[in-house]
Amino acid sequence: MRSGIITKSVVSTQDFVAKKNDQDKNFSETVKKAELEAQSKALFTVAKQVNHFLMNVPVIGALKK
Repeated sequence: MRSGIITKSVVSTQDFVAKKNDQDKNFSETVKKAELEAQSKALFTVAKQVNHFLMNVPVIGALKK
């Protein structure tokens, strides 16, 4: 069992507008494409923030040059 304190949390929301095109079979497919694009952008934003945080966390026992 893991336990600990969450020291940082990140939330991201993204809007994305999609227009139905001839390749979409129906409106539900158009909506799903918009949802996936917004989720992808939000995940990328969160990943960048987590990466920035981790790059600035001091490392215990890090070797000094």
